[in-house]
Amino acid sequence: VAEETANQLALSKEVKAYMDDIRLLLPAGYEIHTSYDATEFIQEELGKIYLRTGMTVAILLLFVLLITFSPKYLFLIVTSLAVNVAIAVIFYYAFGLEMQLYSLAGITVSLNLVIDNTIVMSDHYLRRGNRKAFMSVLRSVLAATLTTMGALVIIFFLDEKIRLNLQDFAAVVIINLGVSLLVALFFVPSLIDKTGLKRRKKSSLSGAKWKSGNI
Repeated sequence: VAEETANQLALSKEVKAYMDDIRLLLPAGYEIHTSYDATEFIQEELGKIYLRTGMTVAILLLFVLLITFSPKYLFLIVTSLAVNVAIAVIFYYAFGLEMQLYSLAGITVSLNLVIDNTIVMSDHYLRRGNRKAFMSVLRSVLAATLTTMGALVIIFFLDEKIRLNLQDFAAVVIINLGVSLLVALFFVPSLIDKTGLKRRKKSSLSGAKWKSGNI
């Protein structure tokens, strides 16, 4: 029986290597067969999660690029996302969260919410040019984020059997959303200033037509 804190995949490899050594020492006529291996299911699910995560990020970034047509804006989103994940990992370790299937699923689910906070903050900052822009969207962004976080808190009060499976999922999403607010408020405006990113303006031709029409 594996210990609670053991890495199932790493332990499986060690057990298989140990059994291979034992197989060489068995008397003639004796064989060893695996009747059940839980890590096969884990590896299969991990593959699905990695694929879904990759597709989620790729689709979101593709939409950003198609809408903005700005490599700098895409760089802003990618960098902010990387910073979000890096800081979140520190909190995972600090709170002793286990990285298992539900935890990884929580990361995938929260990616679009994290990117959404970054996009909202960057758009308002580019329009108004100061960090006070965050206060203008505080009601919408903060309220929506806290509502999601509050809904997930209910998981910690469920029956123990259900809670043990979902508490890491809820904790990961809550941490990611909390970190995304801090990154949106402090990191995104600074990165915009450093990269010199500017909001696209309407073409001069359309402006000239509008003026001539009014004349």
